[in-house]
Formats: sequence, structure tokens, C-alpha cells
Amino acid sequence: MPRIFHDLNELLRKHLNSKSFWTNWSSKHLAFQLKQFLLLLILAGPAFGNNSKTITEISYAGVPGYDAAAGPILEWSAASVENAEPNIKSAVKAMPGLRIRWLGTFGYEISDAQTTILIDPFITRPKPAELLKPIVIDTNAVQHYLLSTVDLNKLAAILVTHSHYDHLEDVPYILAQFPDANNRPVVAGDPNTARIIQSYKHGSGIGWVDRSGGLADSRINILNLNNDNPTVEVGTFGRFTITAFKGQHSRYDYVPWRGPKGPVKDKTPYNYRDYKLFNNLSIGYLVETNGLRIYFSDSPLVLNPELIGQVDILIQTITSRAENNISTCLEELKPNYYIPAHYDNFLKPLDAFSKFDTVIGLDLPENIFDSPGPSLVNYSRYNEFLNEFETQYVPQAVASKKLDRKPKLRVLKLFYYYSLESLILKY
Repeated sequence: MPRIFHDLNELLRKHLNSKSFWTNWSSKHLAFQLKQFLLLLILAGPAFGNNSKTITEISYAGVPGYDAAAGPILEWSAASVENAEPNIKSAVKAMPGLRIRWLGTFGYEISDAQTTILIDPFITRPKPAELLKPIVIDTNAVQHYLLSTVDLNKLAAILVTHSHYDHLEDVPYILAQFPDANNRPVVAGDPNTARIIQSYKHGSGIGWVDRSGGLADSRINILNLNNDNPTVEVGTFGRFTITAFKGQHSRYDYVPWRGPKGPVKDKTPYNYRDYKLFNNLSIGYLVETNGLRIYFSDSPLVLNPELIGQVDILIQTITSRAENNISTCLEELKPNYYIPAHYDNFLKPLDAFSKFDTVIGLDLPENIFDSPGPSLVNYSRYNEFLNEFETQYVPQAVASKKLDRKPKLRVLKLFYYYSLESLILKY
């Protein structure tokens, strides 16, 4: 989801119901709103600064939830994954080498000794001021943070939940690492995802300016999910079996909008507006291996959760929760573990992180009309979610009599490998 609209949404969410908002509605207010929008575009990017620290040096000190998440989870640093078998802290030994890592936003890698699956890999992270400019993939960042630690010979599939840029932008570059267009990983996604990827033309002779990639028809799995066809078998890749489920992209709290949407033309995307949502669709993916069931949902609004069945791990976007059925998801999916996602500041380049940043919106002064302008400080839906999870979603699910125990909340550090053997410890 484009961060700029999160910011505008947070502004309205905080003030739309206030008396001051309505009593001060005027041309002065409209001018102030426009000023904030322009400030976000012009100033937000440089304000984040730069930092030479690598991703494995990020400090998580003081971030709520991380200390509690450490528990039995085994962490592998990105620098120590070469053929190293971890020292499993769990007695569970059924799935040696099975591991997962969070790539930021809703990006994930899940792999075993034979096969790797990517979900929504997005590393580039353009700043707000860059969103209206031509899209440029940060190939150095993609190489450093992702491709340098992925065995491309084992990469079998890329699953795309929907066709917004913060889920799809880097996929063509990843595909371009495979010279033979007929031997690239399978990409699963909606029709807009297919059109965007297949519009990338290879071989212009001007480096990566045109973001060349392309994908043979045989390597794209277009998932035509609808009310009559809410689930589709994606396929089996090594020991992984993948099933897609129709979901819905949640709207912003006070803005009745889900981001850019509509048909995608057969042209290379120019800026973020060309990454359009297909029919409000957000595809959920059920990944199964050796009896383990993990559901990836890039929406807090899951359609027909009863079709998915019980899962071991539920990984779910927690932003834009105006429309959500998280409690119902807990009731129907009965996860042992719940992993929240897509709350990090994804308009901050990865190299700029020294302390992990859960900022996804603006924090404004109490009286916005007397203020000279917005301040780019922490206003975190992450903290809100932690409170809602404990006080609303879990109690409601338990009260329904369908959920007999509380799921364990796990918060993954960015770009660390976690052993799934330790994640699935028995209660």
C-alpha cells in the first residue's frame, strides 16, 4: 500500500470525527491539507536521512513485542546461512532446514534444503518524492539484501498477493537473473500482475533503465479468483503445495479507497499509479509442507476464512484495519502462531535503518489548524494493533467458543532467518 495514502488516511482518521475539524472547515483548512500533501512529497524522503549500517545491525531496543517474540525462535543472520544446519532449540526434528524470513512490508521467503518460495519480494523502497517519477528498481539493494543470500537454482515460485508497487516492483528484476525466459520461476498472481510483468521488455541495451525482465506464458499462473471460484490450486514445488484464496484489499479508515485500481495497459509501468489493483483483489496463499500449514494474507479482511481451515501459522497485514475480520480469522483458522506484517516504514531505504521503524503514518499536533505544519514523528499502527490483538481480537474469538486458546504472537526481525522447527513448538 502506498505510504503517502497511509499518511493522508492517518490525518483524517485522527481528526475527521473531532469538533475542531468541522468547526474549522474552510478554505484555510483545504490549503493546509494541500500543504501537508506537498510537504510529504518533497520533505519526507530527505528527512529520513542515511545510515551505513547493514540490515543485520538494526537495533530493536524498545520496540514493543520484540522481546516477547524472541522466546524459542532461532535467529540466523543473513551472513551465516551457507549450508549451516542450525542448533535447533526445539525437540521437533521433522522438517530439517525449513526456515522463513521477513523481507519487509509483506515480503517473505520460505525455503527448505531443496526449494525456495518468495512472497511479494519488495526491496527497492522509493521515497515519497520519487513515487511520481519514473520507477527505478534499486538493483544494488535487491542484490545485497535478497539475491546474495538466495540460491537461485532453488527458487521455484514467486507469489504475488496484488499488483501495487510495494508488492510487485522488484519481481521483474529477480526474474531477469534467469537468462532463459522459459526457465524462470513460476509467478502466481492476478491478471494485472501478469500484464505488468509481461510488459517488461528484455534487451534494450541500456542496462536496467527499462527494467527489462519478461516472462514466458508457460511461467505465469494467472489466478482468476472470483465469487464462483474463490480458491485455486497454484501447484506443488518441491515439498511445498500452494493454494490461492480470494481476499479483499482493505480500504483506508476514513478514505473510501484501496489505492490505485483498474485495468493495466500493456506497457512498462512509469510510476506507482501504473501498479493498479485488480478488482479490489488481495490473494491469500496457503503454503503446506510436511503437514505444516502457513497462511499468508496481505489483508486484514479475509473472505471465506472457513474455506482455508485450521493453520499452524497466520501471517497477516495489520495496516488499514477499517475493514477487518481478524477475530473471525482467529476463530476459523485457529492458528498456533500469529505473525503481524506490513507495518514497517517502507518508504525508508533499507540502508537508512539503524533502529527498526514501525512508523506508517503521521503524528499531528492536537490542533492542526494552529500548527505551522505536520511533524514526521512516530504514529504507529503497530502499537495500536498490539493493543487491539490483546483486548479485542483474541477475546472476541475466544468468546465465540470456536477458539479454545490464545495464539502466540511472534514478531520477526527484518531479514533474519527463523527456523520453522522452533516456531511450531507444541503448546
